[in-house]
Amino acid sequence: MTTIASISADAKIGLLRQAAAARPDSSKVLLRLAEALAENGHAQEAADIFRRAYLMNPFVWLGRPGGAPERLHTEAAAMIEHGAIFSSTIAALAIGEALVGNTDAVKRLVDYDRFFLETMLVPPPPFALADFNAALAAEIKSKRTFFEESKSRARRGIWRGESPTHSQQPASRAFAAAIRREVERYIAALPKSADHPFVKSCPEKFEIRGWSNISDGASYHVSHIHGQAWASGVYYVVEPPTARDPDSRRGWLHVGPPEYIPPPGGAPVAPAGYRGVSTRSGWAERAVAPTPGRLVLMPGYFFHGTRPMGIDEERICVAFDVVPHEIAMRFPDAGEY
Repeated sequence: MTTIASISADAKIGLLRQAAAARPDSSKVLLRLAEALAENGHAQEAADIFRRAYLMNPFVWLGRPGGAPERLHTEAAAMIEHGAIFSSTIAALAIGEALVGNTDAVKRLVDYDRFFLETMLVPPPPFALADFNAALAAEIKSKRTFFEESKSRARRGIWRGESPTHSQQPASRAFAAAIRREVERYIAALPKSADHPFVKSCPEKFEIRGWSNISDGASYHVSHIHGQAWASGVYYVVEPPTARDPDSRRGWLHVGPPEYIPPPGGAPVAPAGYRGVSTRSGWAERAVAPTPGRLVLMPGYFFHGTRPMGIDEERICVAFDVVPHEIAMRFPDAGEY
């Protein structure tokens, strides 16, 4: 029996064009067409088709499990070179560079010194930091929804509270204004050279979308990126007592290679990683304590996650995305991972 994988490249592209014409609203079909075009040297058309797929579904992802590393690397590089510069394509390129052994290229893409900001937020007047966080926590907890495990999201057993970026309550409004100022400072401090895809894709207009996470002993997030975001961040409101133990790192944010989560109660180890990517590939890591007032900003393609605290204590944080205007207009209700 003949399959699409066993026919000639031109015939495969032809069949996928027919499928795309029959199902123009299918991001999956468009993605497969873009990959086939890229594989056969039609780089600009591939990037244009991928862009169409992305604007339908910002979670489309280059590469298939078990695919050739060289192919993922080549396709991702071609997409970015020809204008399809999104968090998912930059993440795919970083993985591709890691898999083919280009550790210097990985370090350049996943550059903490240039792109990872960890700072303490100055509370907006007239608040002192403790009073500001207490007021923000009360507003967040005034509206809560519980989410079990979701196959399409990174969250696992998380309570979601009031969104501070859409709330009209006083502390939330002050928070939203403060975060926008921090994002604007972050953008202003970026290198002026546009030789890096993250800098090159910096949006002129953007929307900040936030959501609150109320975590307990069993709550966590699997390692993930923020596909629709140019940059993403988190602000810590309430720290559980167990998180103050630097040896256990319970409740901490872990940023690093895909699916990297340190083992409970022990020092981080170099894992096998997602598709063979680990710290040995040049992909560094960071661990961030959920100290109240701490703010983290980073590219949307930086993989990050948490692990269960294993103890019935409460952690409250606000995650947020810097969403390019074009994506925000197409997906007015998108957000949350």
